[in-house]
Amino acid sequence: MSPFKPSGTDRANRALLLVLALLFLAVGALVIVRGAGGFGTARARAGLLTPANERFVNDAEWFWPVVGVASALVAVLALVWLMVQAQTRRVAELVVEPDRGSGGIRLRAGALTAALEEELEGYRGVNAASARLAGSPERPHLLLDVTADDRADQHALRQRVETVGIAHARTATGLGELPVHLRWQLAQGQRTIR
Repeated sequence: MSPFKPSGTDRANRALLLVLALLFLAVGALVIVRGAGGFGTARARAGLLTPANERFVNDAEWFWPVVGVASALVAVLALVWLMVQAQTRRVAELVVEPDRGSGGIRLRAGALTAALEEELEGYRGVNAASARLAGSPERPHLLLDVTADDRADQHALRQRVETVGIAHARTATGLGELPVHLRWQLAQGQRTIR
């Protein structure tokens, strides 16, 4: 089993969320310190806006429209970010053998995953299996969920899934090093062991 390497999107998300978390943590700490009198009791009792700031906000006719546009921009960027998170980067087709003048061999990901699911669900002790290929056609990885009966020999069953089922998938794709993320779940006696 190969461990997953985070994608570029995952790394960017983590970096952005870390920066935002540190920024909000710093602002929150400053507000708490100011409210507790860390910068003097006069500042602790004073409002955040000085009278000059309040006059500026009230007198500048352009201020609130700019705040509205900036807020809408932040909302649109947040929506775009959420839509990017929802994308699944599924692989639809793999090129098993490149075009050698007359065609080449292509493998539909759905055919591969359906065959793998059917094979694994035929194993004694496997209640359900779900597979999909993600990543890119050049560097796919297999996401595999297996639900096993808790009364089955988990070690033997997992070894069979890894050495037989996943090996068949790797052979079919021609990728001996096809990275696999295997999620193993136990189902408490939902179905009789075959």
